Amino acid sequence: MSTQNQFVEFETTAIYSVIPEIRTVVDREGSIVPVSTTEFGPNLFRPFFAKGLTPQDLAVFGTAIDEQGAEAHSFLVINHGGDSSKLAPAELVLQEQRLITRHLAVQLASVPIAELVQFSSDTVDMEKLVDLSQKRHFKSRG
Repeated sequence: MSTQNQFVEFETTAIYSVIPEIRTVVDREGSIVPVSTTEFGPNLFRPFFAKGLTPQDLAVFGTAIDEQGAEAHSFLVINHGGDSSKLAPAELVLQEQRLITRHLAVQLASVPIAELVQFSSDTVDMEKLVDLSQKRHFKSRG
């Protein structure tokens, strides 16, 4: 089994939570602890589980540290259950639409697109992600 893209430590720099009552996303204090599902640790380019998140959390930003150093990464919370949540890189969620879960779709639908733009990058088109999530989980409101 390859250890490529495995990280041994994750330093959280920001957790963003959805506040549906006021239709906004806020930065909250906290950190996550990745839960390893293999002997080598979580993989940066696949979904993984982490502790330290709430059902309202939408995105996690931080630095993954591996044998080659540290690199900034961001992840979307695609599911929350019990004491752990499932996270995936936003780029991967756009590529593999099966990762657009109902939990993520509800989070994305709870706030205006202008609030979600802060998570956009060269590789992540939040408008496309919102559109895909609505098509996947909500009936047309026509």
